[in-house]
Amino acid sequence: MSKRVEFESICADCSGINNHIFHVGGDYYDCVDTCVIWNSITFYGIPFDLSDDQINCIYKGDYNAAIKIGEIHGCIILCKQILDEECDPLEICDDVDGDLEYTISALSDKDGPLNAETGDAYQDVYYIDELKMETSYNDASLKSRIIEELPTLIFTLFHVTPDLLAFYPAPLEYTPDPSKRAKYQALQGIAAQKIDSAIDAITTKGAKKQEDEKTLNFAAVYQFSEDELNLIMRRRYSGSSYPKEAKDMKEYDFYEANGFQEAGDSRLLYKHIEQ
Repeated sequence: MSKRVEFESICADCSGINNHIFHVGGDYYDCVDTCVIWNSITFYGIPFDLSDDQINCIYKGDYNAAIKIGEIHGCIILCKQILDEECDPLEICDDVDGDLEYTISALSDKDGPLNAETGDAYQDVYYIDELKMETSYNDASLKSRIIEELPTLIFTLFHVTPDLLAFYPAPLEYTPDPSKRAKYQALQGIAAQKIDSAIDAITTKGAKKQEDEKTLNFAAVYQFSEDELNLIMRRRYSGSSYPKEAKDMKEYDFYEANGFQEAGDSRLLYKHIEQ
């Protein structure tokens, strides 16, 4: 059970994450390394009754007199810079992490905020991987205050203001649809046969090749749809979100109360940031 604690203010700390290694003989620029930035921000409550000396210690990074109340683990996705580098945010995020690929995919769907036709692809995203409050301070008002302040914090700490906040609530326990697993295994089998057929076409010679050409190979002529290719590649595809009954409505209600909305039926929640 959470307990009501009144704080004078909250301190957000992200020390110890800013480093970069480069080679003496030169380096190359890679959007994966520079435009997708994982980070953690720890939050400390500052009680009303601290002395000036104790508060000064907090400003210097000594949190002995403060109270840890929570932590955010998240990722800044600099879509604008990625596009300016003539790269695709979806491909870059897919190279980094499956959750980030899912996020950009859902936000880029028709009527989504990153859709080039119905929205604006030139928007930076802050993906909230987890907002975890300490058990004793899991207070909705404190969480809401952190969410409200998050865009300003990201600008203060990382010098970029996100255009969108995004969060993917974990599903409640549910039994996955077995037909989806069966479809994945069948498509994987076809993909493997396609590869084998391509190799045989290159390596088989003489009579064996002529004999093979008389037989129609189903896998060789099968054309994957975009959804099927995404399924094989473990990318987001139509219907890949968890079912409605697995929604954690307590989590949804909290984020919706703080201005978030679901992107289609993807289960991904997002919020526009007023600039």
